[in-house]
Amino acid sequence: MSEHILTTKTEGVLKITLHHREKKNALTVEMYETLATLFEGADADPDIRAILLEGNAEIFTAGNDLSAFLEATLWQGEEKPPVIKWIEAVALTNTPLVAAVSGPAIGIGATILLHFDFIYTDETAYFHMPFTDLATVPEAGASWILPKRFGRPVAAEFLLACEKISPQRAYEIGYITKIVKDGDVREVALDMAQTLAKKPAEAMSMSKALMRQDTDAFLAHIEKEARQFASRLQSGEMQAVIMQRMQAKKG
Repeated sequence: MSEHILTTKTEGVLKITLHHREKKNALTVEMYETLATLFEGADADPDIRAILLEGNAEIFTAGNDLSAFLEATLWQGEEKPPVIKWIEAVALTNTPLVAAVSGPAIGIGATILLHFDFIYTDETAYFHMPFTDLATVPEAGASWILPKRFGRPVAAEFLLACEKISPQRAYEIGYITKIVKDGDVREVALDMAQTLAKKPAEAMSMSKALMRQDTDAFLAHIEKEARQFASRLQSGEMQAVIMQRMQAKKG
């Protein structure tokens, strides 16, 4: 288990907290491995009736550390990288998922939320999918979900223009559930997770499964994105962009 993933389990809710403050909650391979294990095991654990994912008061997650892109291992053969195992586990779980978002949700921090059932934010939150600006392609099924759910213009806003989406804009398009203006967003999200955990578990699981559509095609699309993302890591265009950004940060 990664030291940067904190967990508690009470009243049927597995609360998962991203805890990597010195790196703005950037996700590492070790963190992905832990997250994949937690989400993969949720459906089989009768003590887990809902999952709550949260960051801290300053940031949800910065996505991947830029240096991690340069050191990333390409997808080799049929062995799936930990990040893909986590994405698939999130996409396929029949356990209800709730997220509490304060501050930026960047990269996979924004795309993974497309698989959540309830997303609560405060007014400091924003969502950013900067893949094109990083000379790469989307992941976590974003290029499939966004056009189908919100239409092509909104998908282009996220994925081509790489705009930072405010909580108000996110609420207007139906990307999030609610903006919490009074009180702690984490407490509001926890209250919803506890409410879901009290509902009939079998009916909840079956309902989530029925809401899922075109599973095989969707999983194939996630893999297609991931393999193209891996290929882009070796491209001169992406390498140049990442190096430029790392130099700017040092300066």
